Amino acid sequence: MAFTYAQAETILAGLFGADERVQKAAFRGRLKHLKRLGIPLGSRPGRGSKVDYELEHIYQWAWCLELEEFGLDPSLIVAHVTEAWEKTVHPIFLHEPASGEGDVLAAVLPSLMSRPWKGGSGPLITVARVRRADVDAIVGRLTGERRRLSLVNVGAITRQVRMLRVLGAR
Repeated sequence: MAFTYAQAETILAGLFGADERVQKAAFRGRLKHLKRLGIPLGSRPGRGSKVDYELEHIYQWAWCLELEEFGLDPSLIVAHVTEAWEKTVHPIFLHEPASGEGDVLAAVLPSLMSRPWKGGSGPLITVARVRRADVDAIVGRLTGERRRLSLVNVGAITRQVRMLRVLGAR
């Protein structure tokens, strides 16, 4: 199913609790900034060209905005999405948990500051699918190189996007 920009924006505004006033100002500005930086991936419309957005594009915007909630710089987030979307992040959004498995969580392990002085090797942000049952074990292993961790409930994002699509986004 394809979405117009207005439909995609309204779904995302609903996802992030932006009322109509905020949606038309600050929130729209964030989305436009991400568009200038290359999100959604592969959508480079010319001036006045109509673009149809896919669900994957909405998830790309949602992922970037989730990472912005942690205070990460949008240009670094876009570099991460460009580098990791297909192999790492998108499959997490597509994963359907088995019965009783609980929500799909993404563990976000950043190395934005330290990557450059390590010779630029390794990802800016490591993302891994995590089962809720494994969260305590993962938190318990946060030592040495892996001292920081953020969790994003991707299952909640996909459910809310589905609901907002059905409700007409408001």
